[in-house]
Amino acid sequence: MRVIRHIGWQRFLHNLKVQTRKSVLGYTWLLLPSLLAALVWVGLGRAQVLKVDNSGVPYPVVVLAGLFLWQGFVEALNFPLQHIQAAKTTLAKVRVPHDAFVAAGMGLVIFNSALRLLILLAAMLWFQVPLTGLLFLVPLGVASRFVLGLALGWLVAVLGLLFSDVANALGMVINLWFLVTPVVYTLPAAANKWLILNPVTPLLTTTRQWLLAGPFVPTPGFWQITVIAYLLRIIAEHKEANCDLWYRDAHFVYNFFTRAYFSGIHKLEPLRQPIIERILASARPDGHLGDTLTDTAWVVSSLLNLRSYPPELTAATRYLLAAQQATGEWPRWLLYYGGANGYLAGVQRK
Repeated sequence: MRVIRHIGWQRFLHNLKVQTRKSVLGYTWLLLPSLLAALVWVGLGRAQVLKVDNSGVPYPVVVLAGLFLWQGFVEALNFPLQHIQAAKTTLAKVRVPHDAFVAAGMGLVIFNSALRLLILLAAMLWFQVPLTGLLFLVPLGVASRFVLGLALGWLVAVLGLLFSDVANALGMVINLWFLVTPVVYTLPAAANKWLILNPVTPLLTTTRQWLLAGPFVPTPGFWQITVIAYLLRIIAEHKEANCDLWYRDAHFVYNFFTRAYFSGIHKLEPLRQPIIERILASARPDGHLGDTLTDTAWVVSSLLNLRSYPPELTAATRYLLAAQQATGEWPRWLLYYGGANGYLAGVQRK
């Protein structure tokens, strides 16, 4: 961990220098696109092309806040794919922990977002927008948006390694996504029930209202999307085996997530295929999945929760039934410590 922090910090400083190398405007480029876009949207708002309902907050501040928050989300979304494409040559030549490059890239995204928030606070003071205690909740909203972007970004990056078209398609999707997200406009009341369909909307609008002294109550769907974004990130970054303090077993985590999916939380749909693929990758010739009988039971339940019925499911079910005692129970030692070798040893003991 110390090596990762050290190398990550060095890479972060290097990335900061590269970001402004041979650039006359330097860090101004972090702000210039949003500032120019803000001028355009403010002009459209004053021309009454857009529906503007800023509840007493100057519209330029509303637009600037929305654009800065959106740009931070887009950077988090683009980071995984850009990181993989930029670092794969270096990682192949130099034996450096992969996590160090990830930490450095994430640090750069956080730095850029923090810099934009400082400029936004200056604009709020200029337009005399009151600074309230709700500002202490802003890091929560920023973190939720950041985690969602990273989670979706890692899932996209996996496809990006297989198909070069993904990078081009991602840019097009982001442009369309911007238009259906209330970054520079407010949604009519009739559209509120559709907010939850766009995961960025509750995160962005809630963070903006906390920034601009709006209501304390989050936009509907904020907490749900925050939790789902965290779960997505766990799977996307392959951290399912270490995300729980006591149950350090990926198969247990799969069962926990898929139970939520089966109960009707279909926002977890992006998790479905990665979990199925990782479960099937642990299949053994004798039918069991994972390292222990418990792992097999958990992943059988997970596949059923996901309504996935591959041939491995039948083999795993037979494995469970074959290990069952006449009373319908399984030996405790086999359940938790047996695994494939333990099962064979248990058969021999009989």
